[in-house]
Amino acid sequence: MGNGVFGIAAGDRILPLQARMQAHALVYFDDPYFVCRVRAGGPEEQWCSVLTLENTFGFGTYYWRAKASSPGSHRHHWLGGFERHHGFPTDGMIGFWILDGTCKVMTCSDGICEDTVFSQEDWTSERIFKIIWSPLKVEYFLEETLLATHTKNVPKEPMNFFFEAGRIGGTTPVDHAVYFRKDSFTKVD
Repeated sequence: MGNGVFGIAAGDRILPLQARMQAHALVYFDDPYFVCRVRAGGPEEQWCSVLTLENTFGFGTYYWRAKASSPGSHRHHWLGGFERHHGFPTDGMIGFWILDGTCKVMTCSDGICEDTVFSQEDWTSERIFKIIWSPLKVEYFLEETLLATHTKNVPKEPMNFFFEAGRIGGTTPVDHAVYFRKDSFTKVD
């Protein structure tokens, strides 16, 4: 597993980012995007992630821009979200997820997750994602259209921000990736 550190603007400061990847995955910068790419073939399980190193983010309204390439079988794409401990979603998570071509939003806390499946979208074009996170609910938006409101198991503690690409349960004939636009992450309140 490799590690690297980037930076992301959060208000008036730069937060360090950590890149984590396995042997058949890459994390790199291709202006204007940070990219997590999983290469075709190779072992059945591969992933790469970029995440902030601090649990800095709490209740508020957040926007960012991202896109994915080649959603489909054996692939997962996290197009952005928040998590308490990386790799342990039931500890606390809020995010946009594509798994085997199925689009979902997910909220997890205290060992329980709630998800909502929504219609297929064109993920190869850059999209605007928005989360409004309050003590009583999490609202998920895509281009200002409300996709879901979750009122159960809403995380209460600050979390880090992340995006990720991966492969599970099989190999893929083409590379696939998540592209996160630099300087697009914004907290409104």
